[in-house]
Amino acid sequence: MIRAVIDTNVLVSGLLKPAGNEALLILAVHQGLVRPCVSAEIMEECAEVLARPKFAFPPTEIAAVIGMLGRTGESFIPEGPAPGEHALSNAERQARYRARRETERPPPEVRYRRPADRRTRSQRWYDTVNGLVALQAEYVAWHDALPDSLRDSSTAEALQAIVDLDLDALVAIVPPRGYGRD
Repeated sequence: MIRAVIDTNVLVSGLLKPAGNEALLILAVHQGLVRPCVSAEIMEECAEVLARPKFAFPPTEIAAVIGMLGRTGESFIPEGPAPGEHALSNAERQARYRARRETERPPPEVRYRRPADRRTRSQRWYDTVNGLVALQAEYVAWHDALPDSLRDSSTAEALQAIVDLDLDALVAIVPPRGYGRD
């Protein structure tokens, strides 16, 4: 069974709008699915608000609702702050929340990522130049295998431009090792 403190506004809305969700809550209390938690102060407030002339509830209906809350409700005495205590301000509540989260959470683990490519710059240079030479060799084979009908096409011109590139100058370059290691 669900126990709930039902606000007076919810009770009034449920009586004013029988098709609303608040009315379903009153029905659930009546059927025993929800057990309201009530105090003397809550009962007095409900009786006072329901008796206001703007709502125009008949006294018999007010008595029936208050009686239902009294019969099905669980009585409790609201507790205030202990002597010497005060309600927390928003800043105090937030500071307490952050302090509690810091004690519950382990410190973040710092991980250093190594670069994906662990080759030196000079090794990457040599690999790139060798890749270019290998690609040029593939383009030469493609150019040589072109049929005669495509020798004057834009594809043949692009292949010829790649074949005519002189990569010997790139192959001859020896990159510096750097920082006095030359």
